[in-house]
Order: sequence, then structure tokens, then C-alpha cells
Amino acid sequence: MNQIQPREQQARALVGSKMNQISTIVGNDKAKASIFASAIANMANDYGLKNCSVESIVNTAMQIVQIGLNPNKLFGQAYVVPFKLKNGGETAQLQIGYKGLISLGMKNGWKFRAVAVYDCDDFSLEFNGLDDKIHFAPNYDERSDDDGDWVFSHLVGVIVYAKDSNDNVFSEFVSKKKLEKLRLKSQNQSKKDKLEYIWLDWAEEMYKAKALKYVASRLPINDRLAEAVSAEDEPITKQEASQAPKAGLNELLSSTEKPNSSVGAKIHKPNTSKPRPLKLKSQL
Repeated sequence: MNQIQPREQQARALVGSKMNQISTIVGNDKAKASIFASAIANMANDYGLKNCSVESIVNTAMQIVQIGLNPNKLFGQAYVVPFKLKNGGETAQLQIGYKGLISLGMKNGWKFRAVAVYDCDDFSLEFNGLDDKIHFAPNYDERSDDDGDWVFSHLVGVIVYAKDSNDNVFSEFVSKKKLEKLRLKSQNQSKKDKLEYIWLDWAEEMYKAKALKYVASRLPINDRLAEAVSAEDEPITKQEASQAPKAGLNELLSSTEKPNSSVGAKIHKPNTSKPRPLKLKSQL
């Protein structure tokens, strides 16, 4: 308790110095600014962030506000998570949730949707150039998608749909193998055989967010949306800056590897050994 009080006091002092900025971002809505400020200050008491400096926590939470999302993790838009540094320490890192990506897309002329596919579902995908044939019938009776361990064991992949302001529709299936490779790039996800931290608590949402971010990186999104999504990578780029030239924004946002769309048992396996282009149609 004696350790928490000074951290909270420090956080409130830092947040107090940023109140004008918060107020401006939320359109001078005093009530909303106060709620956001309280949510940010309370993060200093988060046990999972105990090894992160208060300054890094507050600055990361401010990133959430700056990109237009709610900093209260109960809303599921964005989270502040620990990032392990190579020197053994930890700093705070932004993690945008599925709901946050949906919100960011709406504000920038895009509609996104991601659907998780499990091995109990009836799913097949037939490659057909720019018009892939997807059959998907979820088996809700057999699902336990609120259980992080169950999701980890039974996830096959995620189907991502995106529609731009001109009603052009894009879709792509992102396999669990690809999602696991992306997940394990996170410093707070070091175990290959199990989920940890926020991933365990909100497994399906985090997998959908990761799939959506991966697909978004390959879409013609505007700079504002690209910069918001790439904000997650800031601790990584800061750590690598002294060891290698800083990569460009698009390189940070996207993975350079081709998607692997192999799927598990109990479904019809599509032949996706070669990379597939995004589907583009005029309507869903």
C-alpha cells in the first residue's frame, strides 16, 4: 500500500499537467476529460504494470486518448500492457483492442469486421482469384469462446472483412499459425504453449484485433489510421533505434511474411499454400 500511494500521487500530478491537452482532445467536455484523467491515474495501481515507470504508463495512456479511444480498459478499446526491454526492465506499451480498431476504422471511412473460426465450426474456403468462396457456419453450442485456454486450443483462424467509403469490400482469412507468429512478437507473450495477461482474459478479441491489424496493414488506409494502428510499435522502434536504422511506417505496420492459411481438423482444408490477394467486390 505504501508503494502504491506514491505511484498514484505521481500519476495524478502528471495527468494534472496534461489536463489542458486532454480537454482539447475531447472537445472541452469537462466531464469526459475528468473521467479519462481518473482512468489514466488509476493505471498506476495496476499490478501488471508494477515494473513500469509511472511516466511511461501515463504517456502510453495519453496515446490512447490522442488517437481517439477510451483509456478505460473495461471498454475494450485499448490497453496499457508491460513491454520487456532487453536490459531486463519494463516499460508501458499500447495495445489496441478489437473494439478500438472498429472505432478507428469508422472514424476514418472504413467498416471492419472479424470473425473467429474454431475447429468445431463448419468452415471451408475455396480460392477463386479475387472472389474467394467462403462457407462458414459457427457451432455456438460447442464453443467456449469466453475461455482463453479453450480459444487457444481450438482456434483455426480469423476471417476479416473490410469495406471502404466507396463500398469496395475486401476479405482475407488469417490462420492461427500466422496469428501465433504475430502474437509471439509481443514482449508480454513469451510462451508458445499458452496465453498470458490480457491475451488470456480477452483471447478471442485479441486474436481478432491482431488479424484485423494484419489485414489493415495491406489495405489502402489513410495516414491517420495507419499512424494510430502503428502506435503499438513505439516501444519496439525506440529499443531498436540504437541498433538499426528506423524502419518506415508501412514496414512497422505490416509483416513482411506471406500469410499461411493452413487450417486444422474437422474443416475442409483450402489449398492456400501460395499467398492469396485480398478479395475485392462491389458489395458484400
